[in-house]
Amino acid sequence: MKIKADIERMQLIGNNIIDKSADFANKTRQLENEIDDILSAWDGEEAAKYIKLLKENYVINLSHLAQAIENYGIYIKDISSIYSSLEKGTIDRYNGGHY
Repeated sequence: MKIKADIERMQLIGNNIIDKSADFANKTRQLENEIDDILSAWDGEEAAKYIKLLKENYVINLSHLAQAIENYGIYIKDISSIYSSLEKGTIDRYNGGHY
């Protein structure tokens, strides 16, 4: 079985995913601030219920999604490091005459 991995590309993709997750997290915080701003234009019990509903059922899930996206980027980078170590170990053993 032959496994081929473009380690540099995986690192690049992992970094891009992490960057995008940070952008997504920033947009989520901006959305949360805009939701808070609703309270300055809408007073009362209904406004408080609406804001609570948005934050507990929407914004929190967006924050979790941003974290999941970041974790995926970290995973891609970690896997590229593992492939790199395996590749180096294989080459070292081959060059060392163990085969």
